[in-house]
Amino acid sequence: MNLLTASPLATLPSLSSAQKTSLMGTIAHEMTSTIITISREIRRGNLDANHTTPLHMFIRTIQQVEVSQQRKLERKLVRYQRRARKWRAERRWVRREFAEMVRGMGTLQRRWKVRVETLEKRSLGELQMHRTRFGQGQKKLLLDQGSRSESGGLGASGGGESVSGA
Repeated sequence: MNLLTASPLATLPSLSSAQKTSLMGTIAHEMTSTIITISREIRRGNLDANHTTPLHMFIRTIQQVEVSQQRKLERKLVRYQRRARKWRAERRWVRREFAEMVRGMGTLQRRWKVRVETLEKRSLGELQMHRTRFGQGQKKLLLDQGSRSESGGLGASGGGESVSGA
């Protein structure tokens, strides 16, 4: 890596997003060019395995990091899948509980409806019974008043009192 790319890496935190992208592109291009040049020199016989050991170690390090990162991501994925299964099970449980509660509310509503209808019928029966009794009582009262007035027990004013009030 030359000084042109090493220097901007020191100021990486202060670079804008576009500048960071551009810098990474420059570094990747420079690394690609370097690897191509090394490969060409190996084919020509100017470099052997002893010379390229640091490069092989660099590549091996990248591969190991990649494998460890992949394992880490796979573990995260397993945790997310486990969590998703748990949430699905909880959602099914909540739905079953809600459905059971709705059924229970329907049963409760039907019970109360029957109870209210029974009370309404009982109230109507009692009301009619009171009306009948009241009606019979009114008839009896009218008959009693009519028989008293015919017998003259109430006097001319109908109440037995004198008309003058004295």
